[in-house]
Amino acid sequence: MNINYVTINDCNELDRLRFIKFVYDNTDSFILNTFGHVWSGRNWWEKFPIEVCTDDTGKVLGLHAYTVNDKAQYTLKTYYIVTSKESRGKGVAKLLIKNAIHKHKDRIKIYYVNSDIKSQGAIFYKKWFGNNFNTAKNDFNSEDITFKEPIYNIIDGQS
Repeated sequence: MNINYVTINDCNELDRLRFIKFVYDNTDSFILNTFGHVWSGRNWWEKFPIEVCTDDTGKVLGLHAYTVNDKAQYTLKTYYIVTSKESRGKGVAKLLIKNAIHKHKDRIKIYYVNSDIKSQGAIFYKKWFGNNFNTAKNDFNSEDITFKEPIYNIIDGQS
């Protein structure tokens, strides 16, 4: 099976609903299920097109929604990274993140992501980036884990 990397520049309402449903179907996290509201409410579908990995039949294997230099200069911030339940552990999330970093490497220096400390995302990022993170209370009576990783660590394969 080949994995195809696609930037979704033209996204009609039906496509948007399909991606929102993909996130909903592949996560149990309330926070991740805010994806449709955040991307639509902020009109980010065009400003920050999502990127996906698909198989040869067009089935979505993973989705990455991120911003570049929006809230922090020289920073790529992941808001949502979701892989299909069948694709977990196969490198799809790393591929999406690394491709986004490579695509914007001339405009960024930092990769930023935060995740609920009890989530699968926190486990994934700890395994990938190690113990270089901060924690803070969030608005959902839980705690977030935050990573700010220099992109050269990711590009050069140190992470």
